[in-house]
Amino acid sequence: MARTKNIFFITLVTLLVSHATCSHIDTEDLSLSDPHQSLSTGGGGHHHQHYQPAESYSEVNKPVPVQVIEKIPLNIPHPVPVKVPNVIRIQIPEPYAVHIPVQQEIQVPTYRIVPEITEKRIPYTVEKPYPVEVEKPYPVEVIKQIKIAVPKPYPVPYTIYKHIVQKEHGW
Repeated sequence: MARTKNIFFITLVTLLVSHATCSHIDTEDLSLSDPHQSLSTGGGGHHHQHYQPAESYSEVNKPVPVQVIEKIPLNIPHPVPVKVPNVIRIQIPEPYAVHIPVQQEIQVPTYRIVPEITEKRIPYTVEKPYPVEVEKPYPVEVIKQIKIAVPKPYPVPYTIYKHIVQKEHGW
């Protein structure tokens, strides 16, 4: 564990030192009249100055903070296969025809539907003569009876009444 920590630390430090020694920082000429004007633009065309090579420096002994990550082994729970004592075996039907006839052990239930017959009474009319008194609100006089032809085997009498308002005078 300590060996891997040391190797990791050594590679990290060598990487940072090599990066720090190889980095070159270009500095611009601070003698320019315009601080926004850089050497790459050629001085903006106002003054034809001579191009000076960029100065560079390197940092060799700069303290660099290094983040040390320590690996701690932890027990991570994982599924463990356990032997099951009761193994349930199910017969799976085969998708192809078998050359031996297999006897069917499962009986399929069949249901017979028996219709229940209920007799429905048919309504019929019963003709019974019973006395009904017809109330006449005013006296009437029969003028004549006319038989009107109706598409039936017998004629139906049709009576026309004349209303009498006063008995003395006929209308």
